Amino acid sequence: GNNSDKHILVIDDEETIANYLKDFLETQNFQVTRICNSTLALELFEKSSSQFDLVITDQTMPEHTGLEITELFLQKRQIPIILCSGYSDLANGTTALKAGCVGFLTKPINSQKLLKLIHANL
Repeated sequence: GNNSDKHILVIDDEETIANYLKDFLETQNFQVTRICNSTLALELFEKSSSQFDLVITDQTMPEHTGLEITELFLQKRQIPIILCSGYSDLANGTTALKAGCVGFLTKPINSQKLLKLIHANL
């Protein structure tokens, strides 16, 4: 399908990573909203979850982890969520899928793997 009508929410407290993902996904013609604060991300999703088609979230962030965000988002509505995590984190593929994520990627994120996961879930 056509990516340009798909809107992806990127949540990562590291601005360089959030910006990298936004720039990369925009080269693939997705609409992207990036947010570097997990609490703001929850507020945004609470207000306007229906505008997003897919979420990419980091696991380790101040205030809320990616798994917490996943739980809270999925209570609001069923949306594909991809969890990204450093190798030393508690989260892994098993915990991510158990929490309801559609996929799990370790950092540094492989952009082609990410793209495959997105396309498989949109």
